[in-house]
Amino acid sequence: MAKELLLKLSNNNQHLNNIFNDNCYVELGNIDVTVFERIIKKELVSLSDVAYLPIQNTGIGHSNLNNSKMRNIMPYIYFLNINKKNINRQLFITYGIVKYIKDKKEVFVPAVLIPVKLYYEQNDILIQKIATSFVNPYLLKVLSSRGIEGLSLEEDTIYGIDHFCIQIVKIDGLGLEIENYLTFGEVANREFMIDSNQFDLNIEDDIAILKNIINLIIEVKLGKFGQEFKYYFTSVARSYLFEYDDNKILDIFVNDKFKDDDIYKLCLDISS
Repeated sequence: MAKELLLKLSNNNQHLNNIFNDNCYVELGNIDVTVFERIIKKELVSLSDVAYLPIQNTGIGHSNLNNSKMRNIMPYIYFLNINKKNINRQLFITYGIVKYIKDKKEVFVPAVLIPVKLYYEQNDILIQKIATSFVNPYLLKVLSSRGIEGLSLEEDTIYGIDHFCIQIVKIDGLGLEIENYLTFGEVANREFMIDSNQFDLNIEDDIAILKNIINLIIEVKLGKFGQEFKYYFTSVARSYLFEYDDNKILDIFVNDKFKDDDIYKLCLDISS
């Protein structure tokens, strides 16, 4: 697993100046404090402990599919795909959303960014913190514009983050929402250290399913429906996510009905 020692955001992250502008997020709800302590300590935490799935009806990667397993998991597969396409896009869990008025409109800027990585293992998505938490630079610019300098995250603990947020609440004109979100940011530079003992990658079957989902999305985006498309579609359809039997898959291809199927519709939705 890659563990970052140094992380710096580039200037190309305007969505972190107002997180709801471009739907560059997945709403996680209010993460339980005991779960957040585990995240801060770099423990591997199951998605089911972090996210309240029923509220995920907005934001990036969401869909209205009837298949609940796929509907719940796809926003996170979307984020995995974002990172796969561009390794300089780092995933973050936000802690605290600072609310203020600018030009008569409400602006929502994340307070603290916690760098995380998503893994897929044994039919579950796992989340792990991989670098030191830090204050959103865009929030620091907001504070500076109000003549406030020197506020920082004194320690990377749940108490240190809470203390920082308490200081924000004391500032006139600023409010604080406690919801947590999964988002991403462009990283300017990285330093990595490999620690192969912290995560077991002996999960070939699950990784294969995930890769085939991503490849299927790419084939749909390119409008290529040949043998590779059929291979990826069949692999995903047979997986535990959909559990199609061979007769159903054969009927889809023989009668050219794949564009009416939920799997295709989901891939099309994500690729657009």
